[in-house]
Amino acid sequence: MSKNETGSVESTNKQLQVLQFVTHGHLFCVDLFKVTQIIDFVALQTVPGAPQYFKGLLDFHGQDIPVVDLGERLGIKCESKYTLETPIVICKDGSKHIGLIIDEIVGVETIEDTDLQMQELLQHGFATFLQGTLKTKKGDSLLLNLDKVCKFDFYKG
Repeated sequence: MSKNETGSVESTNKQLQVLQFVTHGHLFCVDLFKVTQIIDFVALQTVPGAPQYFKGLLDFHGQDIPVVDLGERLGIKCESKYTLETPIVICKDGSKHIGLIIDEIVGVETIEDTDLQMQELLQHGFATFLQGTLKTKKGDSLLLNLDKVCKFDFYKG
């Protein structure tokens, strides 16, 4: 909280718009500012020897970007079946692009940064792919840490 010129108290909370989606039965979200585009599933160029979660490369406006099954990347055990309607969320974090194969788009929601919880717990160990949890209208949502999701041994982008 801070005081404005008239002396009244203003909230210093920042708002964050997030894209919410479901993958492998879990509700996730990502900062909408980092979402470049959402496309339907397309043919991908396979990369021999890549990890199971890495589904291939996508030619995105002349640039090859890695596409991963988000659920598999996060270690969620579930059989993945893709159709032509399966969404791929194209995200950019700094100079890195990544395509995230998900199950279903839920929508966009604006939340207060004070709604972000469990940051300390989720920064270590199994949950390093997460920034925290958010209380949203659809329930508790896991906020992705794209920087961590984008890091794989063979990707130097």
